[in-house]
Amino acid sequence: MEIVLFIIFVLVGAFLILYGANFLVDGAVAIAYRLNVSTAIVGLTIVAFGTSAPELAVSLTGAIQGQTGISLGNIVGSNIFNILAILGVSALIRPLIVGKSSLRYEMPFMLVATLALCLVSLDYLFEENVVDKISRADGLLLLLFFAIFMAYSLATAKKSEPAIEEREPTSLESNKAATQKGYLSILMIIGGLAMLVIGSKLFVRGSSEIARSFGISEAVIGVTLAAMGTSLPELITSVVAVRKGQIDIAVNNVVGSNIFNIFLILGLTATVSPLKRGEIMGMDYLFMLGSALLLVLFSWFPKKGILTRFSGLILLLAYIAYMLLLVMRVTGTTHF
Repeated sequence: MEIVLFIIFVLVGAFLILYGANFLVDGAVAIAYRLNVSTAIVGLTIVAFGTSAPELAVSLTGAIQGQTGISLGNIVGSNIFNILAILGVSALIRPLIVGKSSLRYEMPFMLVATLALCLVSLDYLFEENVVDKISRADGLLLLLFFAIFMAYSLATAKKSEPAIEEREPTSLESNKAATQKGYLSILMIIGGLAMLVIGSKLFVRGSSEIARSFGISEAVIGVTLAAMGTSLPELITSVVAVRKGQIDIAVNNVVGSNIFNIFLILGLTATVSPLKRGEIMGMDYLFMLGSALLLVLFSWFPKKGILTRFSGLILLLAYIAYMLLLVMRVTGTTHF
């Protein structure tokens, strides 16, 4: 009977995630229309912060309970998944347009965040015979960077291109966003986020227990289903946004989430409790940094400002390669 319950968890979780993402995207577009800012800025801030809620919950809980390895692994794994899997899948559905602001400012911010995490995590690069950890001072430094990023986002909100009144509204905006009441848009965002968080928990719990019942090891579950679980909101939100034609939200949701994950979530977590590197290996940091560099490269080449289907395929294949290496590491086949 338990297996039936876990199947129900998966189905209910999938339902909540799908409809939660729809509510979140529609509410975010309506808010952007009302505030006269671009959907790119909303995706970079409101949507990105909201879809990072599972990472925030998992990381802070891990820090409070003294399981700091979970906190760091959750952030590193989520950032890799966000770029390689989410943007890979999204670009395969439809080539993604990357705005000028993203190319010049937000993506470099993301690269700085990724490099900052690598530097504060790998203490042995600067001093011998030390335990690699992210200290409270490191956490406060990351929070300072987050404050700078938010100040930049607020300063550019009204200058974002193209402005709402300067572009032709899509059918979604003209039929819904332009006439939707402000409080309803806010309720849709809050409700959508709640559905995403609850749905993700149900989906991960159900799928993990089903996998366990078939004899799949805890370690393999940890590096696959659990690692992907906290990024489900970003995945579904980006895919739904692409299908609705809100490509700015799809790209900036991922870029913003990766910045939030490092500067805000990891900064808060390390401030609560210093984080040990634990079982996070050099390979994980290399893939995290490499995925960020690949995203920047593919945003400029082969077509400037467009993430092509071919680029999406390469990103997705890179994630599959990473997962294979993780499984090999867990099973003792490799020690990367």
